[in-house]
Amino acid sequence: MEPTPEAERDWLAHVHDTGRRMLFTQVDSWMMGINSNVAGKDKRTFIVYAGGAWAAIDRGAVCEAVSRSQKVLPKDKVQPIAGISFAADHRRWGEFHARLSRMPRSDASVMVNIGGQPFLLVTRGDWAWWRGG
Repeated sequence: MEPTPEAERDWLAHVHDTGRRMLFTQVDSWMMGINSNVAGKDKRTFIVYAGGAWAAIDRGAVCEAVSRSQKVLPKDKVQPIAGISFAADHRRWGEFHARLSRMPRSDASVMVNIGGQPFLLVTRGDWAWWRGG
């Protein structure tokens, strides 16, 4: 799959727009492409994507890619998160999981729609997950 020149321009504009809200984009640093030790490296260029909130977490036997909602809730509220887990033994290979902001009713179903494809999730308490199959 090859991106079109228009898609590349749009993505770069989006990366720059999300980066403008980050404080470190306002100072000259190597992170911004500035290096006073190298001729020609004196123009700020932001190349790190700041629009997502994903983090990779190594939990020993399990590696997770986790994201939280953009809205940070007060400490007395449950912060919803979503992630995908991979375990070396493949018991959790591509498992999608989410911590819900509130516990669903016992007779409720929890579904997530990804790319137009619905997935019925298993729930326990305020957690929901899908292991494939």
